Amino acid sequence: MDKNKWIDLSGFVVVGIIIIVLFIYNRLESEKYQPKELVTVTAGYSLIIAVVGNESELPKFSSISYQKSELDNLVTNEEENFDALIITKEAFSEADKDQFVEYFNKVKYPVFFYDAKGISDDAFLEKGVTLDSSKINSSAFIRGYLNKEKERVKWVLHLPDNKNISDKAYTFIQLCEIVEESKR
Repeated sequence: MDKNKWIDLSGFVVVGIIIIVLFIYNRLESEKYQPKELVTVTAGYSLIIAVVGNESELPKFSSISYQKSELDNLVTNEEENFDALIITKEAFSEADKDQFVEYFNKVKYPVFFYDAKGISDDAFLEKGVTLDSSKINSSAFIRGYLNKEKERVKWVLHLPDNKNISDKAYTFIQLCEIVEESKR
């Protein structure tokens, strides 16, 4: 075989290998960031969650039922029992009103504030404290708490720095696991 032809063929081989490696790498990276099909949170339980605010922001799972609610209705219908309450960012200013502080301090199921970056739950749990006056340096995506007899248990859930759609769903699964654990 002529030396020049070998050089020409080896160039094609190298380019071909590079193309194949790039193709495989691209496929692996694109699959890595594709949200997985999430249909159930954990086998064996289902949840009914009251939502104040924009429920369309919340991930959809076959085992979770969202019930759109208003805070005024939750306060007046205290017998209504949910597994949890989620308040989305759009409803923070409503929930911040002092008229709801007593409700938030005695509700018996977990309460979560969704998309809660930079806020403290003190705005909802203490009279006279506002969202503006309770700003904190926090990257928490979800903040939550549960009133127990003599204490309050709190949770803070974060998204990773390089977040994607499946990270929000995973964080929400953590929220659901907290709710399920609190029922025991």
